[in-house]
Amino acid sequence: MRGVHKPVSVKGLAYDIFGSLWGVLELAALTASGSLRGVSLEGFVAARRAEVDGILESVRAVGDFSADTMSVFERQGGWHEGREVMPEYLMMYSGCIESYPPDTSDPAVLRRMVRMGGTCN
Repeated sequence: MRGVHKPVSVKGLAYDIFGSLWGVLELAALTASGSLRGVSLEGFVAARRAEVDGILESVRAVGDFSADTMSVFERQGGWHEGREVMPEYLMMYSGCIESYPPDTSDPAVLRRMVRMGGTCN
């Protein structure tokens, strides 16, 4: 049937929104550390918790999301689990502009990937 779409769940919509925000936070954490070895996603988010909470409040208000839906951001974000920023995620965020696997030890490669990732997200 043409024109008929399966309804999107509220949590599915939240994942779409949070996916971009998770990507921006990973790219920002990498930019702040300057290296994949020194990046701490947990530390980056903790140090900027007030700003992150402000962004999340705007998302909640615009999307009219419940507290349960908003909790997806924390549960899936990995901030409390020491999740690492990985080259595979950087490839996804940056639109795969580098050959695989990217030479993430080269600062020019990391800068290009972060710049492209910021543009894409």
